[in-house]
Amino acid sequence: MDSRQPHATVTEGDARVGAWRDEHGKHHLGKAYFTFDVTRFAGTSVFGGSFVLTEESVADCTAPRATEVWVVTPEGPVTWAAQPEERGQLPVRDSSPTCGGRSGWDVGPAVAEAVAAGRDTLTLSVRISDAHQGDVAFGRTVAVDPWLTVDYDTPPGVPTGVSLRSGSRDTPCGAEPLLTGSRALSVVGRVSDPDGTWVSTRTAFWPVADPSARVELVTSPEPGGPFIQPIPAELVEHGGAYAFEVRAEDGHTASAWSATCVFTTDLIAPDRAPTVTSDLYRESSGHPGDGGVGVPGEFTFTANGVADVVRFEYWGTNVPHGAVNAVDGTATVTVTPTRDGPGHLSVVSLDAAGHRSPERIYQHWVRDTRPTVEAPFGIFGEPFAVTFRANQENAKTVHYTVGGDILTAPLAEDGTAVVELEFPAPPGPVLRAWTTTADGTASQVAALDFAGPVEEL
Repeated sequence: MDSRQPHATVTEGDARVGAWRDEHGKHHLGKAYFTFDVTRFAGTSVFGGSFVLTEESVADCTAPRATEVWVVTPEGPVTWAAQPEERGQLPVRDSSPTCGGRSGWDVGPAVAEAVAAGRDTLTLSVRISDAHQGDVAFGRTVAVDPWLTVDYDTPPGVPTGVSLRSGSRDTPCGAEPLLTGSRALSVVGRVSDPDGTWVSTRTAFWPVADPSARVELVTSPEPGGPFIQPIPAELVEHGGAYAFEVRAEDGHTASAWSATCVFTTDLIAPDRAPTVTSDLYRESSGHPGDGGVGVPGEFTFTANGVADVVRFEYWGTNVPHGAVNAVDGTATVTVTPTRDGPGHLSVVSLDAAGHRSPERIYQHWVRDTRPTVEAPFGIFGEPFAVTFRANQENAKTVHYTVGGDILTAPLAEDGTAVVELEFPAPPGPVLRAWTTTADGTASQVAALDFAGPVEEL
């Protein structure tokens, strides 16, 4: 900007500041304006910066340096006649002791103010002080490519995946309070920082009923990695309600706090084993037993007076491990035995926190439903009588085969049937027999070879 061209915006040639005379002896006054794009720093915290200017020529090295840098906010083209208002002078940070050289000014607060105000640019005016502006001895020519260096920090991201860890289980925070049955707890999640710097996490923890008892715990995870913050066990009591939140810190700025997570504690397990009953498979019934292989029976579990039971787990003879939810402290399951003889069913109850009760073991006996086959041994090639005796409850019919068609015979009131068979000389087919009830339910199958006893199939 040149006072001899009061309405022109000068963008070419030397950047002259202060006073000078041209080849015709005419007196000039000049100021230089530099505009910088500061959009890169939006959303960051600016905590320092330098504006560095190089003097390319000096009118008189015996005159002390009187260069000043001011913050201005242009509202249109900059000319000598339309100079923007000088809003604040930058303090000198360092200055070359020699004639010419580089000088620096503290620009950090000016950049921070521009970013906070939402401006995209920062314009600086370079001039000679009012006391010496008209004196040609103080005039300078400055480089048209000054440096603007800014010390800034982008806040780390809000921690993600914040969860409560109990043992090896992570439960994500949500709208509803979490429930835990352990004092061995940790807050876990992930942190990140756009600048790629090392961050720490600050976990705030407090009883819901007493926010003044808030404690803050700090840990330093690997950059960009997961964090684990143990909660001191002595701060957690049975029946308590607690809250926590987490933020990331990088030494300059901090993220916002994560959403508050609330959890409650149940540290006491059910103190009584559940009850188990079955109408069909009676407890400790002994031989010959009840039901039979393939005969389903219902088993009913109750919480035995424990108020907070929500589920039962069970397993045992003929029974793979299973679970069933409790409704008002009770549940019923159907078990279908796969083998006869003595068996057991083990059951435990669980509360909502996952605590297990003592184990209830229910002993019972599954009836062998194979029919008894009575026949003389060692008679081959001639007919003889075979007696079938039912062991299945309510059996009505016996079915039998000797390697060919399946034949049937009704059972008498005493559960027996006598049929005439003929066995060929060995080796030969095996006699197989089973009974059925009126509704078609089949017993187990008995087998008899030509000269041997009944065997299981």
